[in-house]
Amino acid sequence: MIGMTMKYKFINPAAVSLSGRANTNKSRIDRTKIIVSQLKGIQSGQLCFMPYNLNLICCGFHWVLIVIDMDSNTIYYLDPMRQPMHMDLRLLLNNAMARLNVKESASSNKVKVNWATVKAPRQPGNVKCGFYVMSYMQDIIADNNVLKED
Repeated sequence: MIGMTMKYKFINPAAVSLSGRANTNKSRIDRTKIIVSQLKGIQSGQLCFMPYNLNLICCGFHWVLIVIDMDSNTIYYLDPMRQPMHMDLRLLLNNAMARLNVKESASSNKVKVNWATVKAPRQPGNVKCGFYVMSYMQDIIADNNVLKED
C-alpha cells in the first residue's frame, strides 16, 4: 500500500485545458501527450486529479474535475453545474487512454474506458466552480468512496 503523500497525482490544468491564453494554440495531440506522460507514472492504488477549464458558450470559463483511476480504467467526471461532458474533454481523455493501451481485450483496438458522472454538490450561480472543484478534491482525499456514490 502506498502512503498518503503518494496516493494522489495531479495534472496541471494550465498544461491540458483548452481554455486560457497559454493554450489557445495547443493541439489536442499535444495535450494528450501531456496527460499520457503523467498517467504513465501512476502506481497501483493512485488516483489522478485533473481539474479542467472549459470555455462554455452559455457562461464563459468553467471548471470541472476529472479523476482517473487507472486500476479500474475509470474516469470520474464532476461538474459543479452538472452539465454533460464537453466533447473536447471526452476526446482528449479517450485519446490518452488509447495511447496507454486501455483496450477491451488483447484482440481488440476498441478503448474500454469506464465513464462515471458523479453527482457532486451543485454550485449556486455560475462563478463558484473553481471553489467547488477544490472542495471535490478535498472531499475525495478525505474519503474516496465519495466517487462511488450516485
